[in-house]
Amino acid sequence: EVTIEISEAPAVGSMLPVASREAHADLWGSSEFLRLFVSHRAEEKQLAAEIKQACVLLGISCFVAHEDIEPTAEWQSEIERALRSMDALAALLTPAFHASAWTDQEVGFAIARGVPVIPIRLGHDPYGFIGKYQAVAGANRTGHELTREIVTTLLQRFTITQRRMQTALIARFEQAESFAHANDLIKLIDNLGALPEDLVDRLEAAPEKNNQVQGAYAVQAYLPPLLRRLRQGNAD
Repeated sequence: EVTIEISEAPAVGSMLPVASREAHADLWGSSEFLRLFVSHRAEEKQLAAEIKQACVLLGISCFVAHEDIEPTAEWQSEIERALRSMDALAALLTPAFHASAWTDQEVGFAIARGVPVIPIRLGHDPYGFIGKYQAVAGANRTGHELTREIVTTLLQRFTITQRRMQTALIARFEQAESFAHANDLIKLIDNLGALPEDLVDRLEAAPEKNNQVQGAYAVQAYLPPLLRRLRQGNAD
């Protein structure tokens, strides 16, 4: 004889629900930007800050704990909120990275959620569950250079982040802050290959909405042939 009783205790190992794009907007900002958690030790806080600054110009919102947690906030809760709602995680792998329980747990959280992890080698190779990932070489490189590698990785290596990164670049293009910014973005977008029709429509309309896009010389040179190629590709 078997007796089945309902228990109200939480299931061990149950997956956390994925938060909506609006649920943690105070941490991330624009819902269309890709959300990147930067896991790092204190000695790499300057590089993490540089990556964050470069990322926002390309449509990536970064969570960097030492910058993004208000002094009055319960810091562990804020980190957990960011981990639950991130799209990807970049790990700055210094020799001391593994010695921190927090950084290892952040990576473990990403693995458990099935979130892409981008290891950045700064004197230490990927290990454990992230040992299967090809690391980005980080030694003697600036935050700007590493951000370009991160964008390429998110577009080419992980199907789960490809559409999100495409959308983020188009959204950032629509909001370009200067002619130089628009010029830089259109050159990146020109290398994307195929784009969904809705993003092509937004790309075409961007100059009408932003005079910094409209007046940028590279946009004027690149955009018409790019739109023809994308429209033709979608028609085929």
